[in-house]
Amino acid sequence: MNSNNMKTFSVATTSRANAVKPMDSAPPVGVLYLAGVSYCGSTLLSFLLNTHPQIFSIGEMGPYTPFESEEYRCSCGAKLIECPFILSVKDIMENKYGVSFDTGHWNLRHEYAIGRLANLLTRGSIGTDFLGLLIDFRGPLFSNYKKVMQTYAARNEAFIRAALEASGKKVFFDATKSFRRIQLLRKISHLDLKVMHLVRDPRGYVFSALKNDQKPPHIAAREWVQENEHIDNNLRRLGPHQWIRLRYEEFCRELEKSLSRLAGFAGVEPSGVLADGFGEKEHHILGNNMRLRPDALRSVNLDEKWRDKLSADDLKIVRRIAGKHARKYGYDI
Repeated sequence: MNSNNMKTFSVATTSRANAVKPMDSAPPVGVLYLAGVSYCGSTLLSFLLNTHPQIFSIGEMGPYTPFESEEYRCSCGAKLIECPFILSVKDIMENKYGVSFDTGHWNLRHEYAIGRLANLLTRGSIGTDFLGLLIDFRGPLFSNYKKVMQTYAARNEAFIRAALEASGKKVFFDATKSFRRIQLLRKISHLDLKVMHLVRDPRGYVFSALKNDQKPPHIAAREWVQENEHIDNNLRRLGPHQWIRLRYEEFCRELEKSLSRLAGFAGVEPSGVLADGFGEKEHHILGNNMRLRPDALRSVNLDEKWRDKLSADDLKIVRRIAGKHARKYGYDI
């Protein structure tokens, strides 16, 4: 645990006893969690679902460490540390739930506090089981990790409740994507958790990773397989009615049908989402730079640039590494 994380953790833990008590008797709140690999369309979906009168989305759950700066901007255009909505969430968290909240350092992502070794272990084939041990095990070896996870659970619940109260909505949509977060949210007894697995064609992901991150196709293809395998492992630990899978391409081609399906799955009226002009509504969403580009938020268009941009050799690599897993999701590759 580095010194920066230790500093924010110590502030958070001082109020944990006060944070849990007021929430013990509160009714469960609905949470729809999006699990997926990067570049799967999560930011776009966050904007769309946030237009529903009963669904609130923050997009990614707080700026992660590399982007924690005073210049980081909310989708509303304001600096995140000055955003009126985020300040109202801070007020509710601190005054109603007793949880300290720094608008520049949200401290809601447990992977930045459990330590490098624990993070490495949670990424492997035993990842889900090991993360469960961090939460459940009572022995002294994991006692500190257990306290960290409990603290993060309390902080996250307080944030979710405060955001819903500030927005006047019923269901919280969390588009953080990480498979690890499913395990954390499952352990919060006051959340009615449902998970959607948003999958994109691996060829689309490989092209985006190559263009934006300069990742070679063989690295990106393996990453796509591994991340989706971890998500699948976590979904198997949920009840059959707790999760659904949606392909990005299907979502874009059958937009209204997909949005109605997601709203119904979340437990709200399967209508009320704006399919056009959704960027014109009020949003406070974190995620990729799309959040700051109004021109990209007027309509939904299927992005399949990979069809023209990936070479025959690139496609062969993706087929060899990811083909079997992609066919499992219905992709003819």
